[in-house]
Formats: sequence, structure tokens, C-alpha cells
Amino acid sequence: MPDSNNKVVDVHHHVISPNLAKAIAGCVPIPDILKRERLVTEEEQLEAAERNGIDTLWFSFRTIKYYVREKELSAYSPHSLTVARTVNDYSASMCQRYPGRFMAFADVSLAHGEAAIKEMVRALKDLGLHGILLQTNYDGKPLDAPEFRPFFEEANRLRVAIHLHPIAPLGADTVLRDYSMGMILGFPSDTTLSMVRLAYSGMLEQYPDLTFILSHAGGLIPFIWWRINMPYSGDRPGTRDNIKAPPTDYLKRCYYDTALSDTESLMLTHKRVGDHLMFGTDNPYGPKDGVEHTFKTVNGMDIPDETKAKIMSGNALALANRSQS
Repeated sequence: MPDSNNKVVDVHHHVISPNLAKAIAGCVPIPDILKRERLVTEEEQLEAAERNGIDTLWFSFRTIKYYVREKELSAYSPHSLTVARTVNDYSASMCQRYPGRFMAFADVSLAHGEAAIKEMVRALKDLGLHGILLQTNYDGKPLDAPEFRPFFEEANRLRVAIHLHPIAPLGADTVLRDYSMGMILGFPSDTTLSMVRLAYSGMLEQYPDLTFILSHAGGLIPFIWWRINMPYSGDRPGTRDNIKAPPTDYLKRCYYDTALSDTESLMLTHKRVGDHLMFGTDNPYGPKDGVEHTFKTVNGMDIPDETKAKIMSGNALALANRSQS
């Protein structure tokens, strides 16, 4: 694993290689899986990272819902668990083959209860992966659903880094379908909804060692900060039942990646959460100049050099080491 001296770790990189596509297609009976994607070899990914000044790609599978239609594979399908195991074995092989160049978030099929817990433990302890990836809802169920609490209890015990990646919220097939509204508003709003629910439900208080890395600077969270606290401050029914402090006190503990943001929005995020930012590009799903844009955006922030060093790699390496301890 690289040190943090002048290093850059991209915590939001999605690996889509021919090798991974072949492995998934071999274990899931869906003939067109991944065919919509432009596949890029591992070597091509590393060459591009080197050209762009990125030392380490902390990659994640973009969750199976992006690659197949919902009717073909729901979060509760047994195939989603099979895909998770296949992805994690692949991810471990890549980290071993290119030590220090690849790190990996394990794919975890949260909807599968005890099996999901076992796969998380296997991925972290046996395979040596560096964290886990979760999505913002599972077939419409929020992360604070009672059935998911045993998983988060174990994740809290393991002190694992959790990269939270948005998926389309309810309504994606209707009002969010046109004008790329799913990307513009659906993803940020689902990240926000998921995390504010976790705060108000008391899960972030009950499990203080849960560490979330929120995609895309936390969606809308930095921008509606005061509004998030408004029900708590007004003592509205149910808003103080599970927590002892304003919800944003818990959201300050999260980390916020820089993907698909601009300097002004990151400065506001920094104002809200201090140095809890992490360099992430969302490559290859952002604009063609997305990596260059992310560097320009972070370098344009009026913050101390030591804070930028934490954003570029320090925070990522500290969380990865903690997840493997």
C-alpha cells in the first residue's frame, strides 16, 4: 500500500474489465450482462491512472443493478450474492497482482442477511479487501430498515470503511426518466435521503464506528445542512426519539468524496465537515475530462496543503488500514 507522501488515491473508480465481465457471465444466467458497458482491461486502467497522476485506484463494482434490468436481478435474488462473491474474488486477485496500484471495496449483497455478513467478513479477513460498497436502497428499502441492523452491528464491530454509492430512487421510471433527471437529482437525493434517515433513526449513534464515504460530496447534504436539523431543532414528533444531538453532528463523522463536484461546492462541504473529504473521480462515468476536472477542482480549494494531502490520499489510506486491522 502506498504511503501518503504526495500520493493520490482515487476512492471512486469503477472497474469494468473483460476479465470481470467474463467471470460474472459465467456464474449468472443473464446473457446480456455487462454488454452495455465499454470494457477496459486492468492494464489500460492503470496506464490511464498513471497518465492522470493517480497512484492508486480504490475501485468498486458499480453494483449489479446498473448492468441488468431490475426485473432480471433484484437485490433479493440469489444471483446477486453469487455476483458479490465473484466480484470479490476478482478484486482480491487484482490487488494481489498489482499491489499498491489497486485497492478494492468489497461488493456486499446487503439484502441477504446472514449470508451478507459472512461475505463481508470473508472479503475483509480472508481476501484482504479494504472496505465495502453499499447502495443507497435495496429494492426501495432504506438502510435503516430493521432487517439490516445485524449487518451494521457487525460492520461497526469490524470498523469497516463503507463507500455508499447511490442508485436510482423510487420514481426513476417516471418523473426522473427525462432530461437525465436520475443522474442530476435522483442520485444526489437518494444519498441524502439514505444518510439523513440513518442519522435520525439513531443508527449512527448506536454504531459509532460505522464510517461512510459518501459519493458526490454527499449529494445534497452540505447544501441543506440547516434544513436537515430543522425538525430536530423544532422538536417535531419522533425526531428526538433516537438521537441525543442534531443529525448533522453524526453526518460530520462521514467522509465525502470529490466526484462530479466543483470548487465552490467542495469549499462548502469543507466548511461543513472539515477535512473529511476524499479524492474521487467517478471514472469512467463522468465527463471525458472528469479526472482533469477533479484535480483542478481540488487544487482550486483555498485550504492548507496538509488538508489537501489528507484529501488526496491521507484519509483514504487511514481508513483502508483501519478496515484491515
